[in-house]
Amino acid sequence: MSLGVDARTSFITFWLPAMYWHKHVALRFLSQAPLSVSPSPDVVTRTFMIFRGIPDSETSQWTRRSDPEEWKDAVGVDTARAADPKLFRVLEWGGMEVTACHVRARITAVVARLLVA
Repeated sequence: MSLGVDARTSFITFWLPAMYWHKHVALRFLSQAPLSVSPSPDVVTRTFMIFRGIPDSETSQWTRRSDPEEWKDAVGVDTARAADPKLFRVLEWGGMEVTACHVRARITAVVARLLVA
């Protein structure tokens, strides 16, 4: 993911308790969204993960990616520049657990838009 040791430890420490309650977890790292910062940094690294617990019956629907290089590529980070302490770097990490409530809300919003249209 191209996070340094401290950031990686903080990320894991923050999110692991939420994942602990699930037998299986499906997760994705999203590609970096644009960010406007002033003064303009040399390097921006934004790591955002979405995840949800999945039942045994759905595990075959998810491909396994355990190689960190694949996640780095998904996020789109230049690891050499992100690790260069001579550069002005911005690092942001975050995530969101997608629950059934989120999915229901999304479906309801889509149906409401269709009914209005």
